[in-house]
Amino acid sequence: MKPLTVTHKEWRRIRESIQREHGASMVLIREKMRRELGFLPREHVKWEDDTYKSEFVIDFFTEEARTWFLLKYT
Repeated sequence: MKPLTVTHKEWRRIRESIQREHGASMVLIREKMRRELGFLPREHVKWEDDTYKSEFVIDFFTEEARTWFLLKYT
């Protein structure tokens, strides 16, 4: 399953939407997010152009979860 890369600003907007819909525990408890939404975010830091670049990578566990995420949040 191909992961999706989003900026900090995009992830903040998505996270706030998830919290409004599902409650704060959905974002705070990773296993709950994986079980109920089918994806997990992770912060990825890489070295690029002599500086560190930080972004969020969304890992999906099913194709259905990836499709749902793309339809709902993009």
